[in-house]
Amino acid sequence: MGDMQKKFGHLSNVLRARRLELGVSRRQLANRVGRTEEDIQSIESGQLRYELGTVFLICDELELVFKDLFREAEQTDATVVPFPEARSRQ
Repeated sequence: MGDMQKKFGHLSNVLRARRLELGVSRRQLANRVGRTEEDIQSIESGQLRYELGTVFLICDELELVFKDLFREAEQTDATVVPFPEARSRQ
């Protein structure tokens, strides 16, 4: 697998993990970024090739810095990152 494929494959996992960590549903995220819930599901599963603008919007909603997605990908050899347990908001 090429380096770029590895990095982009990693993005889907990071985005899903962060969404779950914040307790945001796919529907909520989709509404906030102007996409469908199915689009978000496809992005998180790596099935949908998404526009850079959409990734920036998602990062903004999930309080992520875009460049940090790639930094984290460079620090791991794995393309699949375990999802953290969703934390309840108090």
